Amino acid sequence: MLQIIRKTIIFALLTSLAVPLQSQDSIPVRNFKWGLSAYVEGFYSYDFSKPPDHNRPWFLYNFNRAGKPAVNFAFAKLSITHAKIRANLALATGTYVRANYAGEPDWAKPLLEANAGLKLSKKKDLWIDAGIFPSHIGFESATGKENWTLSRSMVAENSPYFETGIRLSYRSPNAKWYMASLLLNGCQRITKQKGSSLINGGIQVTYTPSENFTLNYSNFVGMPEKDTMNIRRIYHNLYAIGQLNKILGIIFGFDLGTDRYAYNNTAKTWFTPVLITRIKLDQQWAIAFRTEYYADKSGALIVTNTPNGFSSFGASANVDFAWKKFALFRAEYRLLTSRDPIFYGNPSLATNNNAITLSAAFWY
Repeated sequence: MLQIIRKTIIFALLTSLAVPLQSQDSIPVRNFKWGLSAYVEGFYSYDFSKPPDHNRPWFLYNFNRAGKPAVNFAFAKLSITHAKIRANLALATGTYVRANYAGEPDWAKPLLEANAGLKLSKKKDLWIDAGIFPSHIGFESATGKENWTLSRSMVAENSPYFETGIRLSYRSPNAKWYMASLLLNGCQRITKQKGSSLINGGIQVTYTPSENFTLNYSNFVGMPEKDTMNIRRIYHNLYAIGQLNKILGIIFGFDLGTDRYAYNNTAKTWFTPVLITRIKLDQQWAIAFRTEYYADKSGALIVTNTPNGFSSFGASANVDFAWKKFALFRAEYRLLTSRDPIFYGNPSLATNNNAITLSAAFWY
């Protein structure tokens, strides 16, 4: 699979250099359509705990710096589409990239996307793609403007944002059903982990009966660690997005995961529900509220070494102002609480964390 992925990246790089760029909009050039886009998102976060290292809680990868202005996420993306082929190449930087791609080799860290696909049927919307993709799990993206809240939920921060492998996908003629099956290098990995020889996989099924409602189920099945650790993971992701009217929208998500340890026949299970409500006041102003709970008492993903493990509740409220069609300004207050004192405090650990974050995003 690594050989296929390398060829995919090379193909994406070559196609990106094949013709000069002319504008952001897709432009037909010899039956191909080329597109260029860019995005940058800066922020300032004030953590009431005033951490001396300027780091937000360790399980957060977006907006994870406090007391200093920073760029959370920035990327430039080139895409090519045709009736039978498609490819994407996106390079990224920012505090999110440095935190979430820390385990990858240096050459892979800037790769947000590097994939290419081939249409397998003249009459059906059936594609096979290979390379680096956004994750098929979750309703939140690393690109802030695509999300209803400024920060990401705890479940998004602790489930894959990206994946590498091969994807077979199908979309029904009426566009109400989307289905995909994937073979992956691992759980959020670009390069295959040393000492891991098995292929991981997953599926995605999305039902969109109308433009106002989406129901999605995705999963991941495999071994996220080295073969010698013999950990078998099954992860389920379910969410529904409903726009009840022009003003009110609701997202509900529920994730459930289990790591089973074959050497002693034990298992660690975690789950997390999240509810987000958004109110669009007009074309420019919106507010959103989020409540969430993350229960990982056995420390499968988030290790605290405390009696109750990671059992944390979160709540947030944000205000958005969209300017023109290329800028979004946001302000958010976020509260995180835990049964055990796991957050940095002054002078000792605390059971809660409070922060106010301001962000500004621009795109082209």
